[in-house]
Amino acid sequence: QRADRFDHRIGAGGRLTYAQLHARARALARRIVDAEERRGRVAVLCGLDTERAVAVMGVLLSGRVLVTLDASYPDSWTRSLLEHCDAAVLAANGSCPESCK
Repeated sequence: QRADRFDHRIGAGGRLTYAQLHARARALARRIVDAEERRGRVAVLCGLDTERAVAVMGVLLSGRVLVTLDASYPDSWTRSLLEHCDAAVLAANGSCPESCK
């Protein structure tokens, strides 16, 4: 209740209250759980902004293993990490290299 009143800046992508962050992360967690049948890793590929905060919290709330990827790294590096981590789900905000889709 009290968290609704506090506006906290998270990254460069905008402002979210803690309640908004929690609501969006819970919604993502539900989508992750619904998207996979096994409890595998979830790779998160997005910039350092509010979307990353939502994604990280959402993966943790889903009970899955989090693998963070940096969208600023070269596509070849990102592809290599994705191949090696064997993620069951990829959460991306549009910055996913074409070869990862």
